[in-house]
Amino acid sequence: MRRFWMFAFLMLTSCNQENGLTDDAGAACECPAATAKTTAYDRTETLLGRGTVQEAIDDLAERKQWDKTIGARFDLVVKTVPSNGETVLIASASCADPEHDLALGGACNTENDPERILTGTILDNDGFGCEWRQPAGRTRPFLVTVRCLTGVR
Repeated sequence: MRRFWMFAFLMLTSCNQENGLTDDAGAACECPAATAKTTAYDRTETLLGRGTVQEAIDDLAERKQWDKTIGARFDLVVKTVPSNGETVLIASASCADPEHDLALGGACNTENDPERILTGTILDNDGFGCEWRQPAGRTRPFLVTVRCLTGVR
């Protein structure tokens, strides 16, 4: 009788219907096969998917892949800024597609004029800006450049 209860206990515990696992390779019961659509997924760490492995895989498939030729995605924008003859001039250059491109840095060119003094720069996601001081009446243009990585956002 002891062997019968031991066998009955093994039969009852050999298949876990919740996760489809069997302790004896499926001989004791028929468990449903686990699939990516039915397997629960804890997204706490990665925030992928909405709760199943398949949804996490779908999220990864939809993400933009990094281009191996990233060098081709750098863009240099050069903007010639006319001078209005004022003593302070503020100018900027923006990436070609500010909604999707990311400004990485820039430069301010005073055309080698020692009386023009660069007093400040600013970099944000969309472009690069420069501020100069110069003697009143100067009308030679300035150059502002920005280096952008295209298609980032």
